[in-house]
Amino acid sequence: MTETTSTVFHRYCLLGDESPDTILISTDEVHFYVHRKQIMGASDSLWAGLLISSPESLPSSSLHVTEYAPTLEIILRSIYRLSLEDYSATLETVLAAINAMKMHGISLKSHISPGMPLFNALVDKLPSAPLEVYCVAAENDLFELACEASKYLLHMSMSSVTDVIALRLGHLYLRMLFDLLSERTRILQRLVIQPPPQHPPTALCGSDEYRGLQSAWSKMACTPILSGGPDTSVEMLRATFNSDNFLNSCPTCVQFINRHVEDVLSRWSTTPNTICRNPMDFRVALPSQQVTPQLDISSAMV
Repeated sequence: MTETTSTVFHRYCLLGDESPDTILISTDEVHFYVHRKQIMGASDSLWAGLLISSPESLPSSSLHVTEYAPTLEIILRSIYRLSLEDYSATLETVLAAINAMKMHGISLKSHISPGMPLFNALVDKLPSAPLEVYCVAAENDLFELACEASKYLLHMSMSSVTDVIALRLGHLYLRMLFDLLSERTRILQRLVIQPPPQHPPTALCGSDEYRGLQSAWSKMACTPILSGGPDTSVEMLRATFNSDNFLNSCPTCVQFINRHVEDVLSRWSTTPNTICRNPMDFRVALPSQQVTPQLDISSAMV
């Protein structure tokens, strides 16, 4: 019978100058040639006692594991710090590997941190399954992974969080997600609700014209508040408050509008877009009162 062997963990796979001394055989009969010292060092339970039954004194030993080959491949690549970029595993397989690692006493925090192969593999799954990855991160207190996942949850409504999801997230990660969404909404409202400051009156533009500008700004502000929310992009804000949208504005008003819009965009772009352990991290500099920019309006004075 022909032996099916992993293309990465084959019999000639060297660790430094050491040849493999242990064979792990998956449920679907794929053979993985590994180094006992390497896989033992990754587990605090000798792979849940599996390695106890295989004396280290034997020149070579074969052990049957309960994982299928794709799952075992991910586990071993993680232990050996080998990239998973060329290994197109499904999210289900990645999650199965994580569960198996926990069962075998392999530290997730040591193998799912920024720059690690398994961390990168999970980040690659975020566009299609951000909430599931966030749940996995929360369940295992993988804060850095949860941060990455939270970037993809800005569109989410907390009302859509089911009891099952809430239980998986736990109090801490549920609160951090709530803080992220609510604080970004609050900050956005504070930023866009305040219109540009009024410039000193001129013969062409005074209080009546400024009230018209205020009214136009307020109507435009409804778009990001009602339609965008926490996931509102800088590009959307720029398009919404483009000075060309303010009809009949004098040249000085246009200067003030442009300056104010750039300030809003700058503040919004620096607003945290990931969860934070400390809610005070959301305390970005918000305008507390209108300050008139120092612009040259001499050309508009008569």
